[in-house]
Amino acid sequence: MNLTFRRVIAFIIDYFICYEISRYANAYFYGTRPDFRAALILFLTFFLLLLLKDFAIGGRSIGKRIMKLKIVSADGGKVRVWQPLLRNVTLIISPVEIILVLMGGRRLGDRLAKTAVEENSKPDERKVQTP
Repeated sequence: MNLTFRRVIAFIIDYFICYEISRYANAYFYGTRPDFRAALILFLTFFLLLLLKDFAIGGRSIGKRIMKLKIVSADGGKVRVWQPLLRNVTLIISPVEIILVLMGGRRLGDRLAKTAVEENSKPDERKVQTP
């Protein structure tokens, strides 16, 4: 599977997870009544989850972990805390970001944060102890 396809699938997985979490949280706190306040809270919760998704599990979102991808700094150094936040702020314009990725380019968020997404060649960091 090529990198572009895997990035899009990872994004769809993350988007779906963030949407479902925010939808269930909103339904729990506000029920199913459609009013402006509930819609605003739903949007803000969803956007906050998208913004923080790369902090979920060891610096990778659930979608990236499933698709075996990771974020790297474009300068070859370690990814700084602000870089995933900055790269995810642009997800508010998700359709534009998906089009940029499908055209074979880097996301606007990757360009602003000076990051890239690449394959995670090493296995998960989790250690399994055997007796």
